[in-house]
Amino acid sequence: MRILPARLLPWRTAIERRHEPPPAQGRYGYRSYRQCLRWEFGFTCPFCLCHESDFAPRGAEGLGITQVEHFVPVSYAEEGVNEYGNCFFICQFCNQDRSTAPTTDSKSGSRLLNPCDDVWEEHFVAEGDTLRPKAENGNAVYTHAAYDLDDPRKLEMRRFRRETVRDCLRMIERGQRVLDRLLEKALQEREPALLEEAKVIEDAVRRAWQEIEAFKVVPRDARRSCPCDDEDLFEVPRVLWEQTVEIEPPL
Repeated sequence: MRILPARLLPWRTAIERRHEPPPAQGRYGYRSYRQCLRWEFGFTCPFCLCHESDFAPRGAEGLGITQVEHFVPVSYAEEGVNEYGNCFFICQFCNQDRSTAPTTDSKSGSRLLNPCDDVWEEHFVAEGDTLRPKAENGNAVYTHAAYDLDDPRKLEMRRFRRETVRDCLRMIERGQRVLDRLLEKALQEREPALLEEAKVIEDAVRRAWQEIEAFKVVPRDARRSCPCDDEDLFEVPRVLWEQTVEIEPPL
């Protein structure tokens, strides 16, 4: 089972566009790209790096938590409404925070960074639960401000995942060792009290597995279907996959 890391680091490469859905029609035709975009961006907002599970551990689809954003707003260029390359998978907070901020700031001349063209690692650094723009990087500063990448709600989600994944992995690893020793000793000494202690540890380990499963890199409600109709496309970006953690659930 692949789970998210305790802390997701800025992308070390730009996100590759692999899906090529048929062109959509109509004012809201771009909505048909949603499943393509979910897989394309690894169920993760490419701007703030929060995953769907950070918002809704039991499944975010249908809740409006993640949305399709137009990098060049439709209010600026209506002809790009159904252009797949202009559509991004984004969390509702980043979408709301940016609103219709232009791709280029008229005052500073700085531009919004595009995660499909720009490497996040070159512009941002993860410090604790924050995602800071690198010093004297005007484009990163503008992008950070436009999307409010360290919105307190995003900071809280990063903190919660970091602590939960860390604590669960620790409980699974150490708890199982303690459980094995207790069971062995209980059998040797035929001591009921030891069996009761072992049951407490066993329950704690089971709960840790239940909690950490919520952070699977591919959510439980992921659909293996999209307009491209190509099974090979149902993979998360390599830049995300390389950061995931593989753990073996108990039999």
